[in-house]
Amino acid sequence: MSFLNHLKRHFKKADGGKSAAQKQAHHQAFKAQMGDKAAGVDDNLLQMLSQQQLVEPIALLSNAPATGFTGVYMYCDDQASIKQLPINQRATAIAEAAGQHLQVSGDVFIGRYFDNEEEFKRLDFTASELSSSAPWISEANKQIMRRSERSGDTQALLHRMQQQGQQPGTAAGAGQAAAAAAVVVEAAAESPSEAEKAKGNQA
Repeated sequence: MSFLNHLKRHFKKADGGKSAAQKQAHHQAFKAQMGDKAAGVDDNLLQMLSQQQLVEPIALLSNAPATGFTGVYMYCDDQASIKQLPINQRATAIAEAAGQHLQVSGDVFIGRYFDNEEEFKRLDFTASELSSSAPWISEANKQIMRRSERSGDTQALLHRMQQQGQQPGTAAGAGQAAAAAAVVVEAAAESPSEAEKAKGNQA
């Protein structure tokens, strides 16, 4: 069984089994969460989707060149809010320490992996690293600061272009737009992979 399937199995088992009324309430909550996207979709299909268990990965430390392509992820129940699971205070505190201001509910798992787009492998992550003084926590906060600075540089450059009345179609505007794009591309290099490689998921 793959890594993610193990997590799905755990999250589904943690439900404790739903009654028919609970499943219907879950279904309605799922439709409400989808909003306008649910319009026109067959209700039987929505019913099936609402009962599908998925895993929500949250990047606490993105795999990037600056981190040696090593990332730390928190894996959560993607239906935690719909299931009205209790807040996980410890997981929320860990995310907060890593610079992620979010509220985490239900059980979570934390893991580390290496991914340079050519090779993917899962790495050890020990209980002793669940500390605000752990090196990866410090690196995660530095990473967020770097992204914030780059985002600020990009916004400042675009603001200057607007003030000077320069358009991307002009020679000067094109040069500055290219510089802005370069900043965005550089920042994007620190984003995690859109999805884990199939090989890694089977590890």
